[in-house]
Amino acid sequence: MRAGELISKEVINIRDGCKIGCVYDFDFDECSGEIKAIIVISKGRFFGFFGGGEEFIVLWEQIVKLSCDVVLVELERRIPTKKHNFKRN
Repeated sequence: MRAGELISKEVINIRDGCKIGCVYDFDFDECSGEIKAIIVISKGRFFGFFGGGEEFIVLWEQIVKLSCDVVLVELERRIPTKKHNFKRN
């Protein structure tokens, strides 16, 4: 699976079954080019298109399973890194 294929996939925490949001971006290691983490944006109003979304960092080691439909992660708790108020294209 290519990194670009992960964009917009739903992210679910297997500890509590909660939907965290969708993959929005990646954090890469500049030297190796490997993905260090995925950046997940929670759904705000109108399915995440307008404001209200929170950004979460999920380390690559916390990913349990990548499938064609969802990304399963194991998180003890979600800690938002920042809140976005923007329109996605």
